[in-house]
Amino acid sequence: MLASAFDYASDGVCFQHDAITTFKSLVQDTVPRDVGLQIIELIERKQQCRLKVQGLERGVSTLEIVLSHFGQHNRLLADGDVYDAGILCQIVDDVLDFEGDMDRGELNFMRGSNFCEHLSALVEWNYIDRFRRSAYPLALFRAIGKAQVKARKLLDSRDAFLRSST
Repeated sequence: MLASAFDYASDGVCFQHDAITTFKSLVQDTVPRDVGLQIIELIERKQQCRLKVQGLERGVSTLEIVLSHFGQHNRLLADGDVYDAGILCQIVDDVLDFEGDMDRGELNFMRGSNFCEHLSALVEWNYIDRFRRSAYPLALFRAIGKAQVKARKLLDSRDAFLRSST
């Protein structure tokens, strides 16, 4: 529910004051204070365009929020892996939402100059080893697998285009 409200307040109505205020109230009413502060800080950084790595850093913050909320922060991933896994999870999201994000003008790493580097990282990601201790691996594995297939197709079509242009 909060993810949908986050997307609506940020992308759906472009950070309109009333939507942000309502979203922050919803966060404060539904999650523990420490998790709520993380969520509010994330939407504020997105609003202020302070997300690094072509916006992929939001995946790190999101993964940290989810892990904190479920008390899994130190059980699912080692701290050093949260950053890499968060970036890769956001790549998954951006690849799966690519067409819609482009149509709506929303934040997506595919707008950047080094998108092929990120697509290649996704294709090469051994996510099964990374998340083998997860309590909910199947849905996550399906989403990552689907994104890897789409990323391969995007890379292959780019390669075919480049070959035909020379």
